[in-house]
Amino acid sequence: MTPIGCGVIGVGVFGENHCLAYSRLPGVKLAAVCDVNGARARAMAEKYGARAWYTDYQELLRDPAVQAVSIATPDFAHRAIALAAARAGKHILCEKPLATTAADAQEIVDAARAAGVKLMVDFHNRVNPPFVAARQSIEVGAIGAPVYGYVRLSNTTFVPMEMLSWGSRSSALWFLGSHCVEPDAVSAG
Repeated sequence: MTPIGCGVIGVGVFGENHCLAYSRLPGVKLAAVCDVNGARARAMAEKYGARAWYTDYQELLRDPAVQAVSIATPDFAHRAIALAAARAGKHILCEKPLATTAADAQEIVDAARAAGVKLMVDFHNRVNPPFVAARQSIEVGAIGAPVYGYVRLSNTTFVPMEMLSWGSRSSALWFLGSHCVEPDAVSAG
């Protein structure tokens, strides 16, 4: 079987995790990486064995060795990249949240459908044991019908102020709150 060529767009904290996974998964080859920081892109390519690195995601999307991409950029940058990836015919794994507005998320979903590519949002906390236990308790009726929810995530100010250099352009609701809300449980009405 020929390995699937994967590209990672945005190789910061979470993007490096995608590079690591693609470098180790059977049936997958880390084909290329992209980051606006060229030194970081080159370093990740060398560290994880990607054959190419770019500073412009459009160049990565034109790379014929890439059949699928991970979008691990800041949340406010997902829309343009996801739309371009769909138009380029690349399958997409996007870090959560998919977008920062419902309209942008719907546009991405529609573009992926129109292009016939797979689209998945990486909600890695969905397999975190406390989240799984809470969901299972609700599903089996162990706690009755929820009418109110209170969630507290204990991230320090280090996360938005130092770890995520782009934190001021987003909101804790987007990069943390999305772990706590089941998308199909949210009413649009």
